[in-house]
Amino acid sequence: MKDSKIILIFAAVLLLLGAAYAYTSEGIVSAEVREDTVLPEEYAPRFSAQTGFYDEPFFLTISCPVRGAEIYYTMDGSVPSEESAHYEAPIPLTDRTPQPNVLSALAGVCPDGDFLPSEPVLKGNVIRAMAVLPDGSRSRVTNGTYFIGTDREESVGSLPVISMYADPQDLFSHERGIYVLGKIYEDHIMSEGAPGTDGSDEEGLYGNCFMRGREWERPAAMDYIPVNPEEKGFSTDIGVRIMGGSSRAYMQKSFRLKCRSEYGDKNIYYDLFGDGHTKHKSFLLRNGGNDYDYARFRDPMLQELVSDRDIETQASVPAVLFIDGEYWGLYAMTEDYDGHYIENRGYGVKAENVVMIKNGTVEEGTDADITLFNDMVDYITGNDMSDESCYDTACSMLDMQSFADYCAFNIYIDNKDSFFTNDNNWLMWRARVPDQNKEKGDGRWRMMVYDTDYSTGIYENGEDYGGDTLGDVLEGSSDATGSRLLRALVKNDRFAKLFSDSLYDMRNSCFERERVKEAVSRYLSEYEKPMYDTYERFGPGERLWGDPAEYYNMRVGELAGWLDGRYETFAGRIVDYENMW
Repeated sequence: MKDSKIILIFAAVLLLLGAAYAYTSEGIVSAEVREDTVLPEEYAPRFSAQTGFYDEPFFLTISCPVRGAEIYYTMDGSVPSEESAHYEAPIPLTDRTPQPNVLSALAGVCPDGDFLPSEPVLKGNVIRAMAVLPDGSRSRVTNGTYFIGTDREESVGSLPVISMYADPQDLFSHERGIYVLGKIYEDHIMSEGAPGTDGSDEEGLYGNCFMRGREWERPAAMDYIPVNPEEKGFSTDIGVRIMGGSSRAYMQKSFRLKCRSEYGDKNIYYDLFGDGHTKHKSFLLRNGGNDYDYARFRDPMLQELVSDRDIETQASVPAVLFIDGEYWGLYAMTEDYDGHYIENRGYGVKAENVVMIKNGTVEEGTDADITLFNDMVDYITGNDMSDESCYDTACSMLDMQSFADYCAFNIYIDNKDSFFTNDNNWLMWRARVPDQNKEKGDGRWRMMVYDTDYSTGIYENGEDYGGDTLGDVLEGSSDATGSRLLRALVKNDRFAKLFSDSLYDMRNSCFERERVKEAVSRYLSEYEKPMYDTYERFGPGERLWGDPAEYYNMRVGELAGWLDGRYETFAGRIVDYENMW
């Protein structure tokens, strides 16, 4: 009798929750759920093998814990539906690499002309499956990527692998594909005139791939395969966008991958960068930006070398990407800046209380938050900073150590696409509502580093290491935001000393000669082999000639040579600067 009461109570609770379940030794056998409901993870199809690399072909079995469920699957990356293949028997998985290229054979990606690989690219089998329960409800999609007969070390090196699943139409269709030039490029050409003789648009950069905003985000999914096969990776549903500036025109484009509750998980809980931070709302896959045809690791290495300064820097690790099973080359997997980044750092500032200003416009926050930034800039540039009371007020608005370190860093690397030149690639953050009990929640503006590729003599063959960015700032030839702020602040003796110390620290500590040599050697060992494979996949680029190994080592040598030359000459440069303020 007591057991019967317990069963009745349990059944009543289930009814209150809006669903009734029956359990047997075979698992869940029925579920009364609305037809438009996507069921939790435990109802999703299960694969007999996990994503990864396998020596021999095998048969993949798909099952569902719900008796009577029908399973549908796809093998092209698209989301399965009831129109997809119906699962009836185990699926044979073999080496797909010899098969003809599919996505890698699509043109209309690059305005300078497409490069289509002449040989089959490395491929894996991609399986996406969902279950339709007897009541018509649908499960979540289960994904898997299987590389058969592929030696992992030989094919991708000791790098993590990201397998991205996306409907090919979302990436490559003429109308809505975000990876292609597509309809927007075609419409522009039809209305504005023919492109240049090399296929580029002489009027500017146009195309689907240059569009921004939520409208140009597409649903996708990904598997993360760690380097160590004994470690557990993860799978998650994400939104994906193309990111970057002019680098969107390249054959290999950069991506922003973002978690949202509408896709599935709100965050990724994984130590992606080996730095102990295990919660990520989004991250980037960077193609190198301006460094695309050069060393490719300029930005990650430069940021690493100053990561101990009082500025935010983005952690980064190299990774290999596959899209719907096809090899998509080497990327720098990089942290993304947003309010959640600040919250996840443990600064005691919630994401909704974060304000970020990027290149003079609100990146995070509300439109009204721009007044917080403008008030700070107007005060510093509109008052005499040599007056100690004015400078003290400025110190309550701007973190001076952060600003000094940020300025010293950009000046040392001679960043030509920056805060001091064309007012580009700069970012500041603060807590909107200050909390003086939190060190970084005090409401002062702090600097964030990103996209430093156009620096270190990249287009001067590594020879022009005497660049004088600061001289231009102090002489008043630049009216960029950073220039105006720095010119005002160096009038104060306290800031001038702080800034001078930061300049010396850049040379003597951050970019100390042996430290730089070690970093270049380490990055080269990680990037070299994957870069050769990336050249074969995406083409040489207009600057690449001859043997890929010879070319790549030449470009890395130029970076190393510039940094060595900068170290040699910069101490004397600082003395010249000190005589100017």
